[in-house]
Amino acid sequence: MSPATDEPTAALRNLGAQLKDLRARAGLDQATLASVLGVAQPQISRLENGRRLPPVPVIREWVRACAAADGSEFDAEPLIALREAAGGERVSWQRIHRNGLAADQHSLGGVEAQAQEIRVFQSSVIPGQLQTASYAQRLFELGTSKTPDEVVAGVQARLERQAILYHPPEHGCRFLISEAALRWRPTGDDGTLIAAQLDRLLALLDLPGIDIGLLPWEEPQPATHRHPFVLYRLPDDQDDMVIVETIDGENVVRDADLIALYVSWYDRLASAAWTGQRARDFLHRLLEEVQITNR
Repeated sequence: MSPATDEPTAALRNLGAQLKDLRARAGLDQATLASVLGVAQPQISRLENGRRLPPVPVIREWVRACAAADGSEFDAEPLIALREAAGGERVSWQRIHRNGLAADQHSLGGVEAQAQEIRVFQSSVIPGQLQTASYAQRLFELGTSKTPDEVVAGVQARLERQAILYHPPEHGCRFLISEAALRWRPTGDDGTLIAAQLDRLLALLDLPGIDIGLLPWEEPQPATHRHPFVLYRLPDDQDDMVIVETIDGENVVRDADLIALYVSWYDRLASAAWTGQRARDFLHRLLEEVQITNR
């Protein structure tokens, strides 16, 4: 995945290192601590390596076990504060793209291949998994300072990610797209680019395992559109994750309570979404508007 998620963030690494140091100072090995906490030893390893976000009760039990073994007093609150910081961390676009656009896209594709469910909400542009090559290229040109060759490589990698549409996760791949995102057009587009993109969406509406919902302005909305985000339900040995796009980077959310908030927000918006034939008719209407405007 992107550097935001294919390696532990700074806050997670710091938290894991302090948990490991606490265990070592108490003279406990991983297997012994795992037995005391009632978990498998690999879970201890993942926590110490910053690969999982520990629940608050686990931190308290960890501190209690180490204190009992060492005969000292340990305070769990500083570790809980670190956990709060690790539960939602900002990562800059500079860091995300440091290895190139293609590397970022390949990493995202790797996580999508593991995901058990994917939910995407987009309020500004068409989601990457649904984009045409021309649309993706224009986005990269406008949003990055990469060379033409790097942009082409990024577009190719983004298109490779679209394999997920034909081999969707076990619990589906869901998209919510606002009308603002559907109507967004980059400078220089004579209508050809957006018309091709709308045609692409029409072709994808009936794919099995793929749920595309549209949020027209004429339909009263049960929640504001706030900001784009992607929610990944991952296997049990990994933390679920929400990635929130901002102007200067991404916020990576791993805290279960915060993820539940995003799930609730998504479900509220989905209750007003147009799908199936209603979505198809709406896309045809938008396509006709584009074609009339550019005659």
